[in-house]
Amino acid sequence: MSRVMGIKRLAVAAILAVALFGTACNSVGNKPDWSEAVIQGTALEYSGQSAADPKPVTAKITFAVRDRNQSALSTSLLNAVEFTSITVTDAFGATVTTPGGQGIFYPVPSTGNIILLDLLDKTPVPLAGTGISEHVHFDGRDNLGHHVEFDIDLGTVVTA
Repeated sequence: MSRVMGIKRLAVAAILAVALFGTACNSVGNKPDWSEAVIQGTALEYSGQSAADPKPVTAKITFAVRDRNQSALSTSLLNAVEFTSITVTDAFGATVTTPGGQGIFYPVPSTGNIILLDLLDKTPVPLAGTGISEHVHFDGRDNLGHHVEFDIDLGTVVTA
């Protein structure tokens, strides 16, 4: 009798361990309200920092759209990201929100995606040493309707 009882207890413990392990390994497929996409910044370049250059100071943001499950393929074949608004906050707390690139979708997975942002118009000509510090928040959705966001801090200095 005790041997049967011991086997039943081991079986119950094994089933419970498998059930707990299964809940700890949830993927996005088990969370239908989560986006499969994760935005990963890969490079940041500035241009136009010279006060003598008539072009505005521009930030070139390069990013990849990765699968949250970290597999080679997203769960949905139709998954892509669209940024619906861009919010820029400067060092003084002034905030400007503009519509994003509506209608521009970045597929999951993709790399080498680029967004250009003008940081400083040079009218009037800024003094050399003028610092530019901004926080940029990209808000968007994937084409399955799930929320996606990406934040980046920008900072550069105008040279002579």
